[in-house]
Amino acid sequence: MGTNVIRFKLKNKLINGIKYYIEIDAGAIVDFSNNAFAGITGNDKWTFSNIDTSVENIPGKQNVQVFPVPAQGKVTFSFESFAKHIVDIFNPEGIKVNSFTTNDMLYTYSCSGMQKGMYLCRILNGNDTIIRKILIE
Repeated sequence: MGTNVIRFKLKNKLINGIKYYIEIDAGAIVDFSNNAFAGITGNDKWTFSNIDTSVENIPGKQNVQVFPVPAQGKVTFSFESFAKHIVDIFNPEGIKVNSFTTNDMLYTYSCSGMQKGMYLCRILNGNDTIIRKILIE
């Protein structure tokens, strides 16, 4: 009630690298006006692959912030210092989709061409590795 988010609690863990799909029966969900959701059927409507996010927010020696969450069109990286930062961006399937290097403390990255979903960013600064997430809407 009162949210646009539905959470599912699974009995078993999903296996990394396996493609999954969601089916929801028509009428299983209703809005505040009691309008029934049309449902989702078939394995081509809402598919995803599970990736390991257990490395989420590895702090590293430096603080790096990524915002806004969720992002639409652009995302900003805020670093603690003017140093060389190498940023690799991985899509929901774990494939590297882009990489950039910056020496700035604030860097704006255009994500307008990226599909909706959760992306992982690996940020390298010397010997330090930091992981952050980007959520694209």
